[in-house]
Amino acid sequence: MAWWPFRRSGAGEAEAEQERRGLLQHPSERRRASDHHHVHHRGSRADSHSHSDSHSDSSAKATPLPKMQLFILCVMRLSEPIAFTCIFPFIPYMLHDNLPDVPKDEIGYYAGLVESLFAVVQFLTGMVWGSLSDRIGRKPVLLIGLAGTFVSVNAFGLAKSFHAMILARAINGLMNGNIAVIKSVLGELTDDSNQARAFTFLPLMFAIGSIIGPAIGGTLSDPASTFPDWFGRSQFLKRYPYWLPCGVAGLLNLFGLLVGFLFLQENSDERASHNQPAAPSPITDDEEKPASFKEIFKPKILTVLFNQALINLINVAYMSALPLFCFTPIEKGGLDFTKQDVGTILAANGVLAIFIQLFLFPFLEKRLGGPQHVLKRSLPFMASTFLFFPLAHVAARLGRAEVWTVLGAMLVFKSIGGISIVSGTLCINNVAPNRASLGRVNGLGQSLGSLSRAVGPISSTSLFAWSITHPQFLDGQLVWIAFFLVSGCRRCAVCAFVAPTDGWSSKLDRMPQLAFGTW
Repeated sequence: MAWWPFRRSGAGEAEAEQERRGLLQHPSERRRASDHHHVHHRGSRADSHSHSDSHSDSSAKATPLPKMQLFILCVMRLSEPIAFTCIFPFIPYMLHDNLPDVPKDEIGYYAGLVESLFAVVQFLTGMVWGSLSDRIGRKPVLLIGLAGTFVSVNAFGLAKSFHAMILARAINGLMNGNIAVIKSVLGELTDDSNQARAFTFLPLMFAIGSIIGPAIGGTLSDPASTFPDWFGRSQFLKRYPYWLPCGVAGLLNLFGLLVGFLFLQENSDERASHNQPAAPSPITDDEEKPASFKEIFKPKILTVLFNQALINLINVAYMSALPLFCFTPIEKGGLDFTKQDVGTILAANGVLAIFIQLFLFPFLEKRLGGPQHVLKRSLPFMASTFLFFPLAHVAARLGRAEVWTVLGAMLVFKSIGGISIVSGTLCINNVAPNRASLGRVNGLGQSLGSLSRAVGPISSTSLFAWSITHPQFLDGQLVWIAFFLVSGCRRCAVCAFVAPTDGWSSKLDRMPQLAFGTW
């Protein structure tokens, strides 16, 4: 099975030898090296045999996860992807209702504008929220973001014009900087021994939200027609057919806000750094102060951040184009699916993502020696996902069973490729200069991610609309070939990146190390 990218090859074994020599250090190895460095710096010397035994003990026992606080963060994180993804099954249909004069094959242009505006506004404000959380605390910023999301998702469900939809999405983007802050909180609650395990819960929550959100959107949209016995007499739901899924998502978001308000605690070190100066210390004083913007805008950090932005661009392009592809009639190059079918596809994608993030990623992270190696091996699966779209269109002409078989294979490839997202997240936290800079670094990463998520939807949906109106180019399937090539170029760029792999918890001198070499 030499073709299988997750198997260690001869080159992988050579990398493992380099890791043992400190050139490609696993996070747990870096933490142990850091601890030894501090002990040696203070003049303490130990026998090499006992030092080796202590390494074995520390590698066998990881720091226990802070279960209660992790659960609260997961609840707060879960509520936002539900609010974000609940509109995906019905947004082409909602745009068609609010823009009745626009042909179906041109809806893609407007869908891209609605989805991209959210990310544009998020790009302009992401680093502001991250820096604000460094100053006033993580909890207030998280609660403000959840409150804004609650308002905006309800406003979107009540929108009766294209301009109202634009305004609601802009508010959602303005108030949606929580993921960067949650990453910072999680980075402060964990160390190198349990960081990988803890951070898998973030994409896990998004995956769960990707089940609940589309299921709500696909099932509850236009309830007066879908469930006439229950909602057929409601004039309000007839006038606002897309409010009910948004309202339910808003209630779940409000629940996350209440849980965070009542139970989320800022750790004592963080509160002290916000409210009073810390006592000087020769070892930790540098970590009490956030790094300046000049220190953050270094090539080593920007390399990892831009890599993650590229991953986000491809991922959101897929998420935006899939519902539009399903909405479009078969003769125009799509699948002609219902809102309920779209919800089923997106929910199935979330189920697979949960399984892979929960079981496969931690195994691969340990086996391959760090998230950077998982990242480079998962990228081909993400690129290959786009080749299934034209296959699904051909299968749709043959029958329903055939098209669902192709879509099932596509979802498997997409879920494996999705491992690259959590891998990139871990690389970002490892590259932060110190604990106090996690907010700024993740805020900058959120801003760059938002920029990529602004480009992704408008480029994928607009190119899809252009492709199906110009069938002379690859029979209307040009968009999928284009994104496959973009994904392949991105993979080559990632393999050429040189980035540090040591985390802010290490006090050793940082040096550029090969993080994304070829395999």
